[in-house]
Amino acid sequence: MRSPDDRRGRILATASYFASVGLIGLVGGSVGPTLAPLAAQTGIGLSTIGVALSARSFGYLIGAVGAGRRLERRNAHRAIAFALLAAGVALSLIPVARSLASLLPIMVVLGCMLATLDVGTNTLLLRRHGEGAAPYLNALHFSYGLGALAAPFLVAAVATPEVPLSWTYWTLAVVPVPVAFVLFRVPPPPRQSPADGRDGTPAARVSALPTAIAFLYGGAEAVFTSWLYTFVDSHAGAMTATNISGASWAAFSLFRLAGVVVARRATPSRILVVDYVASLLFVVPLLALPGVGWAMWIGAAGVCAAIASIYPTTIILFSRGRPLSARFVSTIIVASCLGSMVFPWLTGRLLPVSGPVAVPAVTVGLLVVAFAGTLGYLAKQRTSSAISEAHEA
Repeated sequence: MRSPDDRRGRILATASYFASVGLIGLVGGSVGPTLAPLAAQTGIGLSTIGVALSARSFGYLIGAVGAGRRLERRNAHRAIAFALLAAGVALSLIPVARSLASLLPIMVVLGCMLATLDVGTNTLLLRRHGEGAAPYLNALHFSYGLGALAAPFLVAAVATPEVPLSWTYWTLAVVPVPVAFVLFRVPPPPRQSPADGRDGTPAARVSALPTAIAFLYGGAEAVFTSWLYTFVDSHAGAMTATNISGASWAAFSLFRLAGVVVARRATPSRILVVDYVASLLFVVPLLALPGVGWAMWIGAAGVCAAIASIYPTTIILFSRGRPLSARFVSTIIVASCLGSMVFPWLTGRLLPVSGPVAVPAVTVGLLVVAFAGTLGYLAKQRTSSAISEAHEA
């Protein structure tokens, strides 16, 4: 039986994980409203300021690659707390940067720290809650969406005509401090031994298929959400595109929240099968009737609702039956991040050739292959379980 102090520590730690991921969403959602004043501050145009976003993405990728090793070697809560404080320092320096050259290293560091939060919170939440982590992980990923949703309102609330940029980022810089303070005081869950497969094969071989699935699914989600506005705009105009995009993101957030409840009642394999089948069915109207209003509304909102719980549920599936390491989680996140960078770029290259139909076509192609890989992974897990049971008998 756990003592009240143990329960209090679990609650504080879990709340800190949610707040850390919410910060990632806050930072991401604040970019759009502050992009123009940031360009003016650094003396560059809007077309050039995008380089700063690329720098942050690059830092995120580098941070995700190294986060697993750092979290395995150190006290994980302290590593996340230091990352929170470093992210706060980086955020506070953004209003001070007066040139692109001074802004880029700040954005790289910020991306690295946010990636450490991403890898660390996913890993530690799974360790702390074990087999019962599914609803918590869905709630963790919902907190990202909540942060992104709150960001524009935060920007509007704290910005003034005199200092529209400074107060926004200085307010964001304060957010990580109390969370870091909590994590410095609460002990992390115990480390687990390096993962080997159920059948005794090295973990690197077992993680090859999950890595490929994460790469493909990350690309599918990024392609659809990044290019949805362009797809609808090309058929129905900017106003309809704005409305459908907003409704789709609302459906995504609502069904990610619903995933918290569903994860308590259904297995990851069942959830993933339903999610993939539903997402593929909802893509059909976008392919068959791209210019029809009701088809775009139902298709876009339906796809976003269907894919909302795929990513957190996939992580839960991959964590079952293996000691969980931060390196494994970082590999999954890096693969997803790479997919979200590569496939939207490729889709953009296809648009002038094939037109807007490239958006649902690439999405459905990636979802089909990711679904096939997931079914293959499930079959492999069932075979391994059957072999283990036969040996035990």
